[in-house]
Amino acid sequence: DSSCPDGPAALAFDEFCAVVVAVSSKRQELLREAFKNLDRDGSGSISVREFRHLLWDLGFTVSDATVEDIFREVDLDQSGQVEMHEFEEALRILHERHGFTQGEAKDLMEIFDRYDTDRSGEMSANELASALGWFGTPTTINQAQDIIRKFDQDDNANLCRCEFLMVMRWRLEDELADLRALFAEFDVDSRGTLSEQQLSKLFQRLGYTIPNDVIQESVRDLGPASVVLGIVFEDVCKLLNTIRKREGFSKTEVNELVEVYRLFGKHGTGELREFELAHAVNWLGYPLSHARRRKLWVEVDVDKSNSIDEGEFLKLARRLREEETAAAQDLLDRMGPAMPRKKDIQELLTRLGYSPQPETLSKAAAMPFDSNDDGVPNLLGLLAMLRFAREQQADGLRKSCGLPEELAQKVRTKFAAKLEEGKRIDPADFERFMYELYREARGTASEREKIKSLIKDHCEGGTLGLNDMFWVVRLYSDIVEEDKLAKEVQTQQSMGFSEQQVAQFRAAFVEADVDGSGELSEQEILMLFDDVAHLSPSQLALLHSEINRLGDRRDNISFAEFLRILGKVTGSSSD
Repeated sequence: DSSCPDGPAALAFDEFCAVVVAVSSKRQELLREAFKNLDRDGSGSISVREFRHLLWDLGFTVSDATVEDIFREVDLDQSGQVEMHEFEEALRILHERHGFTQGEAKDLMEIFDRYDTDRSGEMSANELASALGWFGTPTTINQAQDIIRKFDQDDNANLCRCEFLMVMRWRLEDELADLRALFAEFDVDSRGTLSEQQLSKLFQRLGYTIPNDVIQESVRDLGPASVVLGIVFEDVCKLLNTIRKREGFSKTEVNELVEVYRLFGKHGTGELREFELAHAVNWLGYPLSHARRRKLWVEVDVDKSNSIDEGEFLKLARRLREEETAAAQDLLDRMGPAMPRKKDIQELLTRLGYSPQPETLSKAAAMPFDSNDDGVPNLLGLLAMLRFAREQQADGLRKSCGLPEELAQKVRTKFAAKLEEGKRIDPADFERFMYELYREARGTASEREKIKSLIKDHCEGGTLGLNDMFWVVRLYSDIVEEDKLAKEVQTQQSMGFSEQQVAQFRAAFVEADVDGSGELSEQEILMLFDDVAHLSPSQLALLHSEINRLGDRRDNISFAEFLRILGKVTGSSSD
């Protein structure tokens, strides 16, 4: 038919062909005009410098290395110039990859695949929130939904690969604009370069307290020109990328931290679970209470995977170091030029959670706090003292198999008399002590068997030494934690919650756990539901019913139990 009664007339095939030719002709005309505008010297080809102007015109902020990388890709005849017949391919690549190089786009697509957990080929708000968290931009599910609405060209409430690249370009350009403003602020003499001291202050503004030796190491890696002539904006971009990858640590420090991470991540996934993280942090000598550990977990699990990867472990180590730096700077601000006294050092260490032995405290207080030898205490001097205290604490924790000092002291105190006499401990006596530590195990045959088996495995000559007992307590506490995590995963799956939802629920749970016990009381649960959900009368009645079913456990509600109740009340159960 050549016409349609309900709309415009349909095109005949020859008319359609004519339209295609006209559009193609117009497109070629526009391409020639764009090419001519870039070919400023009229050579009939585009140089690398002129190609950079094309990227600028398209709104892409890129480094010289990126320009040269893309230029080599589109220069098909390797002439060192882009001719007209190559120009169209260059535009296609630039629009398709949004200014990223082939390698950068490949890396971003690997991240896309990693967080496309349902393998749909598209990224939901949950998945996008996790991906942005991995990049160091903590994002809630609601924020991720807003981002998707902004870039979702096909209105399906998800991001395809191309749309994800658009988000990455937007994020990068936004970040570069902020960084450029900071560069101008610290470039006080408007020379277009920064000194190492100015660079240090810029990084502090971004949340990184970087020791001078790490900055010098990073600048040397840029090459001799940066060392001699100063650090230009492009250098700052490269340095920031390096600092972020290493989280402000030197190469040596990163290698040491990665070694510790791999030492404790032995369960085969390449990531640390919460109790394994506790062991790793203890091994490093940082004193963490249970409550502090849970809060740090929520803060550094940026991709909301409910496990800590290598990069997140570095973030946690940096967070701990920044806390020590802030506490040391606060002491300096209060003391002025006066040298800290032993009392001041003890207060600082206690504030950070350290429990130094008297000998360690005396040595720490006697250390020089003026790293410049000018008689005035400074930050580097105090940080050296804290490093000494941490190393001493790490040594003690390693001798007690990584047990928290409070738990290790319970073991020592219980068997002190026999140990001081050089005697070893009877397995039956130690088994009874284990039931004092883990009261719920006494009433469960399977748990009693686990404890008996661990004790048998660590007996030498039918008895136990102090180190043997430490290991039994450590390994059984790991079993308890593993069982707790397994219950959480099982509940998550049965209630139909995503990992991102569970991460947000965990953050709310930790916030409500004011005493840091890892459990919530009935009152805390009711207050938490009141804060995070608007319950109907029937849902509120169901909530009270579920809590009443717990009986004596109603004031000791675990996170797994909280997830179950939440799923039942909000109707998220798969039932």
